[in-house]
Amino acid sequence: MPYKSRHPVQHLVSEYYKPGYIQYDSNWAASSATVGQAIERWNKYIKDHPQPEDGFSNNYLIAAKIDLMRAYYLAGEVDKGDKILDQFDLTTLGHKPTDP
Repeated sequence: MPYKSRHPVQHLVSEYYKPGYIQYDSNWAASSATVGQAIERWNKYIKDHPQPEDGFSNNYLIAAKIDLMRAYYLAGEVDKGDKILDQFDLTTLGHKPTDP
């Protein structure tokens, strides 16, 4: 199934725009062509960047989890999507810091 991220792919040029860096890895996952590929890439992003260092990286982690949750739903894997949804504090729409 074709995939389109809810978060636009950015075209950035900097010394920090390379594999292993938050912006690059996020864009790599967001540019997935299929839902299956998106699930693999967003899972890798979350594994590689599990603990936010600041508000900037926390926003990217939240966006990654939302995109992964959406990809699971698109793939019909509702239980996996709901597991991610349960990690969010919906009273503040924030991310529970203790959840990876």
